[in-house]
Amino acid sequence: MPSITRRSLLGLAGAGTTVALAGCGLLAGGEDFPTAGSLGFANLDDLPHTLGVRVVDAPETYRVDGRERGVPLPQRRLQASAALRPGETLLYPNVFTEPVEYEVEITADGGPPRREDAGTVTFDPQLRGDGRYLSVETDESGETAWVVTAAGISDHYDGPADTG
Repeated sequence: MPSITRRSLLGLAGAGTTVALAGCGLLAGGEDFPTAGSLGFANLDDLPHTLGVRVVDAPETYRVDGRERGVPLPQRRLQASAALRPGETLLYPNVFTEPVEYEVEITADGGPPRREDAGTVTFDPQLRGDGRYLSVETDESGETAWVVTAAGISDHYDGPADTG
């Protein structure tokens, strides 16, 4: 019968502790919840829906204190979607990590939302220094729209999504 070495056991215990504590910092130490740059999906309808986002434009660089910084390629090509049961919400913290304007395309059930003005949004998670997060929400009538909310104001979200 194979046995586990002490080093392997300590490594697994450390990894387990890291995973268990990974989300704890989001709520501790007075940090806002939801955090700036988070992405939420909310289905307030009584039917299931698949909601999605895709960054269609973001700058390659930006300036901080006179120094130029690059926007990582994954941030400029970010895509996410969630298949939600009726009444289900998901919140992914710190998705939009750069203090730039992202042009984001919204999808509902694989296509654009029915409302013409709900198809795209320009979103800056650090607009004027205030943290913000982006939600895609389907309301009780089945209409899907984007909502930008100040960090720390949780309209529909109890905690971060379980990504484990």
